[in-house]
Amino acid sequence: MKTKYKSLQQLFRSKKRWCQGLDAKDADGNYADPKTPAAVSFCLAGGASLLYEDEAYDEVLKKLTKVIKPGRYDHGVSVVKYNDDPKRKFSQIQSLVRKAGV
Repeated sequence: MKTKYKSLQQLFRSKKRWCQGLDAKDADGNYADPKTPAAVSFCLAGGASLLYEDEAYDEVLKKLTKVIKPGRYDHGVSVVKYNDDPKRKFSQIQSLVRKAGV
């Protein structure tokens, strides 16, 4: 799917485009494939899936993980756990993508 967003920083400028618990959600809060027009909000991994393919996607997860847990190699797991922590604030998501440069 073609998207107007060029980075996670751009995607997550608005809190309404961030979600927890699923890769992406539709306008009703139900699961949506991140790469379909029905998706309106995204977790970190879902947003990366929307914007990046294959090796670029893996590289983005690595960059995020380096900021979350330096020295860890469980990229997808760390990113999902970080995003889905019930105490996580949107401002922390914005800070993370800024620090990771993605």
